[in-house]
Amino acid sequence: MSISSHWCVICRRSGEELDHLFLHCTMAWQLWASLTRELQWIWVMPKTCEVIFDDASWDFRNSRRNVLWKSCSQSIVWGIWQERNARLFKGTFMNHEELWDGIRLNTAKWLSINKEFKQWGLNDLLNNWQPILEGTLR
Repeated sequence: MSISSHWCVICRRSGEELDHLFLHCTMAWQLWASLTRELQWIWVMPKTCEVIFDDASWDFRNSRRNVLWKSCSQSIVWGIWQERNARLFKGTFMNHEELWDGIRLNTAKWLSINKEFKQWGLNDLLNNWQPILEGTLR
């Protein structure tokens, strides 16, 4: 599905198809790489967005990991969409680091209201994902 047939508002290189915008655009790729680096996960970028939201593809056998994955992936897609619209309609731009910080904050807020993460404060959820997943952050 094409959003704009001419070019991607973010990278200005390719047609703005969903898979490009949310996965393969330079900014999107950097955000997914930041996530996998942060979580110390090895991941192969899928070809389509369908894989990202297919629950059967992401059963980590750990409820916290599943919730974190869903929150992070949805936050990345939401952040990219907001950035796309800000560039297109407001003429404002964020760099990768600014966008990543916003995604981390959204994810932490979403996690803070989930029963799997209720024992941790917002600051822990913002800064310490790996120890939380390992159960070493108390």
